[in-house]
Amino acid sequence: LKKLTDLNIDNNGFTGTLFPEIKEMESLQNLSLGNNQYTALQDLSGLHYLKSVDVSGNQLDFSALDAMKLDPQKVKVFYIGQQVKLAIRKVQNSATDTIKALYRYDSVAYQWKRDENPLDGRTDTALVVPDTAIGVYSYDATCNRWPGLVLHSSSVTVGDLHGGVSLSDSVALADLYRETGGDNWNDNSGWLSAGVVTQWHGVSVSRGRVTGLDLGGNNLSGPLPASVGHLTGMTSLNLSSNNLSGTLPAAIDSLKNLKGLDLSYNAFSGSLPAGLEKLAHLENLDLRDNRFNGSLPAGLGQLSHLSKLNLINNHFSGALPDFSKLDSLTGMWVQGNRLSGLSDLSSLTKLQF
Repeated sequence: LKKLTDLNIDNNGFTGTLFPEIKEMESLQNLSLGNNQYTALQDLSGLHYLKSVDVSGNQLDFSALDAMKLDPQKVKVFYIGQQVKLAIRKVQNSATDTIKALYRYDSVAYQWKRDENPLDGRTDTALVVPDTAIGVYSYDATCNRWPGLVLHSSSVTVGDLHGGVSLSDSVALADLYRETGGDNWNDNSGWLSAGVVTQWHGVSVSRGRVTGLDLGGNNLSGPLPASVGHLTGMTSLNLSSNNLSGTLPAAIDSLKNLKGLDLSYNAFSGSLPAGLEKLAHLENLDLRDNRFNGSLPAGLGQLSHLSKLNLINNHFSGALPDFSKLDSLTGMWVQGNRLSGLSDLSSLTKLQF
């Protein structure tokens, strides 16, 4: 095998350490080990003709990558992709929990997260949180020698989970059920039962947080309770084709992870909350066929990820806000309102009416 120039053993389920015979393949130029389960590699510095190595999608940490002893100026290394899950430990005290990053390695930087959201300034190897700060905690590790690669840890839960979700989420769901006539929903299977929340109709859960509500066409009625703003882990909220009424609670702007918000075909009224610009990740906003009125909040023009905006058949009035920053907007529908003019949309090259 000393004359072998290319070796591809991708997708074979190999585990453990890369076979030592690799060091004898002195003519090797391209080596592909992707999508296996390797946890350790070999010193490849003796393979002087080596041009590229692909180790992406294995179970490697930064020390395993360094063990190859390759010069990145001479050898192209592909390493992005799911690698090893890093260890984590929670130590419970009387009123606080200490969460420790068990992975240690030279030049590694840490970033702690709660419910998948980075915690500003929390970059030490340990994190102390009060046991009232209910959530799912984890950390990311990066190393400047391997730019672009982020190693993720396992997760630990702080505080009590109720039905598999945080207390604040379970209370918000119970409020939604009671305030919108849950006993009369078309499908309320599982709701308020002792079972896990993932068995409740229309509820999606990840890592102890509610991430989605899909209750379209389910005969919800009455006002939307402000406690819906406590569901801060949600990325998708679909309450379309119900009988919801009243104003949209200002607390909706607390749903900062929301990507999709569909409230179409209800009887909501009043003006939109001024803080909509806080929904910075919003991609799809559908408010068609309600009774919303007043002018559109200027914050709509700050939603840079917004792709689709549907306001058909409401009572909005005044001019459209400045939408020049909505570079991702591909569709906008505003007919059936009392809008008096359009802002300059010439810069929105993806937009189709």
